[in-house]
Amino acid sequence: MGGEESTPGSWPWQAQLVRPVGEGRPLRHRCGAVLVSPSLVATAAHCVDGYTAEELSVVLGEHHRSVDEGGREVLVRPERIEVHPLFDYFTYENDLAVVTLKEEVEVNGIPCIQHKTTITRAYSSFLRNA
Repeated sequence: MGGEESTPGSWPWQAQLVRPVGEGRPLRHRCGAVLVSPSLVATAAHCVDGYTAEELSVVLGEHHRSVDEGGREVLVRPERIEVHPLFDYFTYENDLAVVTLKEEVEVNGIPCIQHKTTITRAYSSFLRNA
């Protein structure tokens, strides 16, 4: 709201969770997410709670969801979805999930996350304890 449109490709770690809605129909946007490593995507737990890895896909490189942009987008299937074990759907406390991708993706740049080492350690700890 009130910002400027970004240049296509300038936020390569920005991801989109999508799900199919029927045979021959387009994928439906579910939630936003962020690529935090070549094979891990972080998102909100309420976005994936109740879904299996087979029911969702991750899109990278999308600029306009409703415009075909000539194949710049990459569709990647999840291997597994880990919802924070203390996620509370009613209060949204611990609203974090990590999606492990079936294949690694390569992007230029890193997410604009402060204290990257601390966050990476937190994701690693979360995955070990999930």
